[in-house]
Amino acid sequence: MEAPAPPAVELRDISKDFGSNRALDHVDLSIGDGEVVGLVGQNGSGKSTLVKILSGVHVPEPGGRLFVSGDEVPLPLAPGQASQIGLSFVYQNLALAPGLTVLENLTLGQRVAAGARAAWAPINWHGEKRTAAAVLDRYGVRLNLDQRTGELPPVDQARLAIVRAAEDLNRYRTRSGYKHSVLVLDEPTVFLPEEDVEQLFDLIRTVKAEGAAVLFISHDLVAVRSIADRVVVLRDGRVVAEVPAGEIEEQ
Repeated sequence: MEAPAPPAVELRDISKDFGSNRALDHVDLSIGDGEVVGLVGQNGSGKSTLVKILSGVHVPEPGGRLFVSGDEVPLPLAPGQASQIGLSFVYQNLALAPGLTVLENLTLGQRVAAGARAAWAPINWHGEKRTAAAVLDRYGVRLNLDQRTGELPPVDQARLAIVRAAEDLNRYRTRSGYKHSVLVLDEPTVFLPEEDVEQLFDLIRTVKAEGAAVLFISHDLVAVRSIADRVVVLRDGRVVAEVPAGEIEEQ
């Protein structure tokens, strides 16, 4: 019998202290390939702290361990290391450049990642447009590539940020030959009206279908139940519940 595949990402025994305040207390979290895990909890429960450890912003207490597709990766992560091991993040502020066009926001990160020589090389804008249009089409997103990003409705800005992050993961899988990759969405629906949230969920389902796992962080249980396969609940820095999304109750 074939052994089950290891999780795309697994955190074990993660703790974090800020002075005398314990923000995370021996937290375990795993995310399987192609799975959407909802991470929920009130403000101050430790959700953002956990994400910042996963992205390399915070240093966990000694003893915490990180496994990527079954292989241990030493903590803390160095700046920029998360993208090298198949992790991509979309935060509340989206990290888009509002004065640049949709096309420029889609391609800027690739150019910077390619190094100084590529960053200063002449740009074939016709080729870039063809490629970007194909990417948006693959994710079912219709945007004007020439429009300034700051002029887009909030839901389209969020979709652009998610497509950019998902495409980073697609390139990672192609480049590395690895199957795993994880898209981390930190409160992506917090500023969106309810009628726009479903557009975002359609996009997340497409990202999942392409093979990425998703960590969906929110305090909105209705949203989490709509999109997640499994829900992990944090309270006062501890995991207090882990249940299939269909079984979670408001209380």
